[in-house]
Amino acid sequence: MASASVSGRVTNTKGVGISGATMVLKDPDGNTMTSLTDVTGSYRFDNVVIDKTYSLVPQLKGYSFTQQALVVNGSIESVNFVGTPTTRSRSRS
Repeated sequence: MASASVSGRVTNTKGVGISGATMVLKDPDGNTMTSLTDVTGSYRFDNVVIDKTYSLVPQLKGYSFTQQALVVNGSIESVNFVGTPTTRSRSRS
């Protein structure tokens, strides 16, 4: 079965890399692969089966991200994400 790689970077709204985000790549059958971002916010998945559509989203407490759909027909670089800080609601008395 042919495979490819998927890579990119996760940054905050100021363009600074976010380290320690868990990247979740899910295929149509529900199988998942995970990868952690490094100190520069970069990540990489190897051995991704081609000719499938995947969903990809970072996960990290304190940030929200928009999921992306990818059709993998070969290696893909620069699948980038920008994390938006989440705000905590505070109760007021």
